Amino acid sequence: MAVRVVWCLAVAPIGASAQTDHRERGQPVRLTVSAASSLTDAFETIAYRFTMRHPNITVRLNFGGSNHLQRQIEAAGGQGIDVFASAGAAPMDALIDAGLVRTADRRTFAGNRIALICPSNNPAAITAFADLAETRVHRIAIGASNVPVGRYGRQILRHLDLLDGVRPKFVENIHVRQAADYVARGEVDAGLVYATDAAELIDRVETVAIAEPEWHEPIRYPIAILRTSHNRRAARLFMDFVTSLDAQAVLADHGFQPPPVDVAMRQPAPADAEPDSPYAHAWTAMKLSLIAATCAMVIVFPLGTALGALLARRAFPGRELIDAVFTLPMILPPTVVGYYLIILLGARSPVGQSLESWFDVRVALTLLGATIASAVIALPLMVKSARAAFQSVNREFELASYALGKGKFETLFRVTLPLARNGLMAGVILSFARALGEFGATFMLAGIIPGQTMTMPVAIFHAFTNHDDATARVLVMILTVFSVLVIYVTNRLNAKQMQRIGSRG
Repeated sequence: MAVRVVWCLAVAPIGASAQTDHRERGQPVRLTVSAASSLTDAFETIAYRFTMRHPNITVRLNFGGSNHLQRQIEAAGGQGIDVFASAGAAPMDALIDAGLVRTADRRTFAGNRIALICPSNNPAAITAFADLAETRVHRIAIGASNVPVGRYGRQILRHLDLLDGVRPKFVENIHVRQAADYVARGEVDAGLVYATDAAELIDRVETVAIAEPEWHEPIRYPIAILRTSHNRRAARLFMDFVTSLDAQAVLADHGFQPPPVDVAMRQPAPADAEPDSPYAHAWTAMKLSLIAATCAMVIVFPLGTALGALLARRAFPGRELIDAVFTLPMILPPTVVGYYLIILLGARSPVGQSLESWFDVRVALTLLGATIASAVIALPLMVKSARAAFQSVNREFELASYALGKGKFETLFRVTLPLARNGLMAGVILSFARALGEFGATFMLAGIIPGQTMTMPVAIFHAFTNHDDATARVLVMILTVFSVLVIYVTNRLNAKQMQRIGSRG
């Protein structure tokens, strides 16, 4: 309590103007605030209280990883965002360097601690950071190297001389909430997250240790107005409110620490940042994508062909319903499909638990998970293509085969399939391309594990978020060229199929 009083008194002069009830009579203002995901719960409360004081101002909150939000702001030239609140100094420094934020418009309003958390049942029996090096610990959720929480986590492990030994166990995350969610679901053995996020999941995770402040650089939460904001007065009021007694009390209630001292000091890049080559993950990502897509086609081709034939040649009750069910992954957002898959196949689901206990197989956060996700997303294209291909086959040729004494299977392999081959080949190529380029469901079910589950689309997202534009450009170019070839070949095959149908007529 004493800490909170001192903290609030320290920041009160900065935000004193926000204590007055400014009920402006001007036009309604829509203020957009991009904030680090670790601020989600606290900022939702702060935004609500702010709008109670300023009824004409609507606050729209955009949460995400600090690094990713910074890249979004840079890509948009700062347009559409009024205020940025980061979980580390580096993303804000980058926006200042880009000329999108003025140093004078920047304040530091909070601090935090790093917690080591485990699933509530703590299956790996972890009691301290040193236990992460034990062989019983297989997966550790941690932020990507350039994400603030990932930087702090690596600094802690380096300080404890653990980093090199535990690096192969890393499951990288784009923001801290994703890491905390992996731990809460039991997909990983441990995670390094902010203490505030651990507190929000107190009923689902166990906090086993808190890092000492001297083990890592000070955790600062800066907030600033974007130079391109068209609502600077409202943005200034919001910043004043964030540093006011009311908002600081909200932050303290959510476990945030007082802002570290020397808040005006620019934070240098850490000396232990990982010096990855621009093309470090490119070849590995390509290889993993090819493996996942090829294995997915082992499932997709026979299943899609059989379903396409069934839907094309058999009339039965519920046929269109079955077609709709297998088409659904093509219509639903991939993240929705990924959510269904992780609920169905996650470590704590009945199916996931059965696979692990009976066959010692885990799906989530594995290449198998990436393969399954790719197969589910690609299957509808194969089903649709196969159905169209079989419907285009002239039944008179099959009847002639039967009249010559040929059986169903011989007719299928010597007449039906050869006549449908162009349509089936088009389906295979389209399905393979879709599996190769799948991102959303793969990202949710397989995660980001460099060298294990980081396929090409995931690697592009990871590279963009972590400022590795060279790798992103290489992978984007490869996928673009491949996609153009797929479209060209598919169009050629479809043209041949149409010519066959036309000549038949």
